[in-house]
Amino acid sequence: MPVEISAIWIAIVGNMLLAGLASFIGVLAYLQKRSLTADAVSHAALPGICIAYLIVGHKDFASLSLGAFASGLAALWLIGRLSRGNATKSDTAIALSLTTFFALGIFLLTQIQHQANGSQSGLDAFLFGKAATLLERDLFTYLIFGFCALAITLIAYKPILFTLFDEAYLRSAGFPTRLFKGLASGLLIVAVLLGIQSVGVVLMAALLITPVSAALFFSRANRQIILIAFVFGVGGGLGGTLLSYFTEGVPTGPAVVVSLSLMAGLSALLAPQRGIVAKWWRRQAHQLKVDSENALKAVYLYQERTSSSHTSVFSPADRIFDAFSPRRKRIVFTKLKAQKQITAVGTAYTLTALGLTEAMRIVRLHRLWEIYLTNEAGIAPDHVHDDAESLEHLITPEIEQRLEALLNYPQLDPHQKQIPR
Repeated sequence: MPVEISAIWIAIVGNMLLAGLASFIGVLAYLQKRSLTADAVSHAALPGICIAYLIVGHKDFASLSLGAFASGLAALWLIGRLSRGNATKSDTAIALSLTTFFALGIFLLTQIQHQANGSQSGLDAFLFGKAATLLERDLFTYLIFGFCALAITLIAYKPILFTLFDEAYLRSAGFPTRLFKGLASGLLIVAVLLGIQSVGVVLMAALLITPVSAALFFSRANRQIILIAFVFGVGGGLGGTLLSYFTEGVPTGPAVVVSLSLMAGLSALLAPQRGIVAKWWRRQAHQLKVDSENALKAVYLYQERTSSSHTSVFSPADRIFDAFSPRRKRIVFTKLKAQKQITAVGTAYTLTALGLTEAMRIVRLHRLWEIYLTNEAGIAPDHVHDDAESLEHLITPEIEQRLEALLNYPQLDPHQKQIPR
């Protein structure tokens, strides 16, 4: 039992460190617009592993890692070569590199599996990883590399960013741009090497890309993205390892990716500003605001048209509300009552002083915008209504003041109707 508990903790800590490190380096790949390149590099590691095994003749992790590193470098070189001079689009170059290297790796792995010496047993674990093979020395490797990656990034953070956004300035200042590009590429390859033992070459790219994808729903600032992606990476590593441990027969690598994907999915759904739910809620709130203002405006225009008093009553069943569905009318009238802009009079309603003020504001904005389009944009008066209908709900008080001053505080709109004040 003590050995089993120790192995579990090694897997948990190892995957947390690996996923956190991968997410950190994945941010650099994202900033370099090389997220797909990370996928290609991880798949390209397989033939290097197989070739190193064929040369050495047994599963020596150092030799296999060296082979994977060389294969990853070759993939990066091939992508850069194919993309140079726009002879081939970058996505095409990445696809060619990924499929070519991975197909070669599968071919070599199949040939190795047919050998009869038995030393190739477990080599296929590099496809999807095997976290149970992690040892204590792997944790130290992750810690050392993580510290080195953090130190390199902190020291060269600004130059690396300049290579992404203003390489010409960095070159003119005398900095070796190739060195900083090489550092970012080297970190990416070594992160892939560290992860293939735990999650495999097929799924390693998910550890690099998924935490960044989740972090982007919460921020667009580079430093915040790094921190949030790191938190997601560590959480995904922990959650995936526990999921694998408590679910019989589920490999750790896929479980970590599932955990990260679940976090990314929840982020896409529930992020407070950019999440699907938040965006849907803002759209609904804006539409309700537009409908409420249109309802008030309809009442004001009807009373203006019929020379009725602004205290006259109206009903949801009136024809001026025919554009609203019955359900929408209930929602709009409920909101107007809650905001004390209308008040019930028996089964009918009447505008309150607050409601009348709001109705006059919407009509004023509509007519001011019609004047602006007519006078400043030269649009015929009979063509300005629809544009004013949509923009009246977006004009802020500051814009309203500037608009009135620009138009010299007009009294009548292009249709000779009074502008309420």
